[in-house]
Amino acid sequence: MRFRRDFTRSPGTFVAAAALAAALLPTPLRAAPGDLDPTFGTGGAATLAIGVHSYANAVTVQSDGKILAAGYIFDGSSGDMGIIRLDSTGALDPTFGSGGVVTLPAGMQAIAQAIAIQPADNKILVAGGVVADPDLDYDFRIVRLLNDGLSDGQLDTTFGTGGVVVTPAAGTVGAMSVLVQPDGKILAGGDGKRHLLSRSRNRDFVVQRYLADGSPDTGFGEGGRTVISMGRRYDLVRSLLLQPAGAVLAAGYSFAGRSGRFALARLGADGTLDPTFGRNGREETRLITRDDFAEDAALLPDGRIVAGGGTVHVAPTVSSSSVTLAQFTASGTLDPSFGTGGISSVTPFANSSNLVVRIALQTDGKIVAAGDISGLNDPPDVLLVRFLPDGSLDSSFGTGGVVRTLLTSQDQAFAVAIQPSDGGILVAGGSVVSGHSRMLVARYLP
Repeated sequence: MRFRRDFTRSPGTFVAAAALAAALLPTPLRAAPGDLDPTFGTGGAATLAIGVHSYANAVTVQSDGKILAAGYIFDGSSGDMGIIRLDSTGALDPTFGSGGVVTLPAGMQAIAQAIAIQPADNKILVAGGVVADPDLDYDFRIVRLLNDGLSDGQLDTTFGTGGVVVTPAAGTVGAMSVLVQPDGKILAGGDGKRHLLSRSRNRDFVVQRYLADGSPDTGFGEGGRTVISMGRRYDLVRSLLLQPAGAVLAAGYSFAGRSGRFALARLGADGTLDPTFGRNGREETRLITRDDFAEDAALLPDGRIVAGGGTVHVAPTVSSSSVTLAQFTASGTLDPSFGTGGISSVTPFANSSNLVVRIALQTDGKIVAAGDISGLNDPPDVLLVRFLPDGSLDSSFGTGGVVRTLLTSQDQAFAVAIQPSDGGILVAGGSVVSGHSRMLVARYLP
């Protein structure tokens, strides 16, 4: 919310000024798009002290309006997958798990990166990674929780082994995206090694498909697994999208050294590369500099793809980065109707790191990008940027399309979602309070 205008007071006019204030300024200024919603949490944000350290990497909304966030909880000895549920006011929901919190330990370290709700039965899928070996490689870890109004937050023992599926990947962070197909099969995407026991540090796109019970779908790829090399040392999936006829789009980035590019690959329903997309199923695109990276993607109703991330501008003294979106046609070429030649890149704050990690599409076609803004000696603040469908900034949102939010000594957004009921913008991430990271969920007016 914006603050009210203050009166200048003096002893002789105090009573009159107070009366005038009561008459003329009974309410705050009208809320505007991009303002924090004062009806949510405390002043628009819920900052939750869970464990010693915690933060959220994913957020979604149930059909009843309750909010799910998933991420990481450190209890002082081990790091675990953590899932919370909030009611519409931003308070923890005591009917979920233990006081609104579910913690899922797994040995040395586990982390949640993505969350999805199964449409058929409202069960909750949480995907992420678990440390697989002393080299700190991560395998995929998928868990499924009940959500039936009776046992909300309990592991679904009909899935995998006691509600958990671990799939060898030897990747950098585990599964970064999870989604449910209309037939109930489950897709998870991330990165990993082509040969699991290899000592190589190279990583490739990895897409796994599971049957509804968590077992590998042997009709997809090789035994349920497809590995895609995009041609560079590190190829990292950040988002999966399901296109018509069962095609699976994997989006992320490919980089080596100081060179990175937006990267897309499309698979047919059987997990093989679709030769009608891009260059034999792959599209690796240099957009602005030698270092462009896509952190998320979304599918437009007509099949076009918008990917969001950033562009690094290397400088002799202080490097900076811009928020960059690229829109592609359904066949994988840049869409000239978007931005300039398919690309929209903005630098809200000069000589700073303008970082976007997730994007979300509103029903009116506007694109919300969420991340953080930081400078050389400045800790990060939450950053939101809203674009119109043509790639230009939405001047009705925040200040010229940009919102910067300082809540605590350090705030970062790692996830964003649009509430179906009213278009409210939910951001999840972490805030630092007295040296401890706290799980953050904030709500902005649309």
